Amino acid sequence: MDPITKFLHNISYKFPKGYPDMNNDQDVLLLESILLNELGIDLDEGYNPLKFYDLQKYGGPRLGKVATKIQNGEPFDMVSGEQVVLLFNQPEYEPLFVNRDIEGLKALSKSNINSFPFFIDKNGKTYSISDLLKNVDFGGKGGGSGTRVEDIALTDVNTKLQELGNIDVKLSENGNVYKNIVGATTVNGTPKADFTFNTESGPVIFISHKDGSKPKDFQQYSGFQGLSDHPEVKSFVDAVKEKTGGELKPGDSFRRKIEDN
Repeated sequence: MDPITKFLHNISYKFPKGYPDMNNDQDVLLLESILLNELGIDLDEGYNPLKFYDLQKYGGPRLGKVATKIQNGEPFDMVSGEQVVLLFNQPEYEPLFVNRDIEGLKALSKSNINSFPFFIDKNGKTYSISDLLKNVDFGGKGGGSGTRVEDIALTDVNTKLQELGNIDVKLSENGNVYKNIVGATTVNGTPKADFTFNTESGPVIFISHKDGSKPKDFQQYSGFQGLSDHPEVKSFVDAVKEKTGGELKPGDSFRRKIEDN
């Protein structure tokens, strides 16, 4: 048995069909998770041609991004290396992207959705989704790829929930019990929460997800103010004010050993 077949055989039990269905978003993300976490293989190195799969993930927020760029006259990065301002090839295509109508787009293009001519430039040349580059705007490597590990964690949660069915969640010993959690979804934009645990009625638990195991990976969580009146803290603040004249400059960093247990 060759290594690839052996690998797929060993992970087949993780997938509902007994193999990763590359037309199923959850299967693809789960496969990416296994490759990244178990083998250290990142399939998203560099910029690749955009796929409809990239646009429809998590309810299709990137479909709306396509529409916004076209409406604002912003150029798209193309696989050819050009930057091209695009229009919708037909007026009826625009609301499908604006409304993130995944099924409507699939029905329109049938089986050739990545090569379907949704777009046109000012000279009448047609373009498809696969002509566009999966850059930062669409989750490619760079500033827009920071949610990749979060996306994988989200997929893992939903995969486990599919196996377990609805669950009840208690976050602390004496805390509230959140009943009938059915799934998790990402939170769009740059909010405090990264994804949510949901009941049938909507989100009830908000998760801030960090990729790391060391204190420096979680530096955004700092800022506890419960000891601001402690003499050591006040003394330290006064010393820093005296040292800096009350104005911190980029790169300034100060520390002092805490003596109080």
